[in-house]
Amino acid sequence: MKLNMIITVSAVALVGNYVWQSHDLKLGPYEYQASANALLSKHAHSGARQLALDSAYKKCASLGKQVGEFEVHSRLPLNPANEVANVTFVCK
Repeated sequence: MKLNMIITVSAVALVGNYVWQSHDLKLGPYEYQASANALLSKHAHSGARQLALDSAYKKCASLGKQVGEFEVHSRLPLNPANEVANVTFVCK
């Protein structure tokens, strides 16, 4: 069910050319995932990674914890002007 939601949100974002950020998804007792999509700049990565990481830090702070381990995956969707980033993280 959660995977279907991620795929749907990603597909909608690919069609539109805008910045978006997902709500944090709870994957397990301590594990979450945050996603973001943003336009690429000419000389650097977009803010997609930073948006997703910021969301991870905010989620853990809201729980009174800090980000422990995290993994970042980013990719270029069908539109090469955009970047999508997913951060899987643990709050400790």
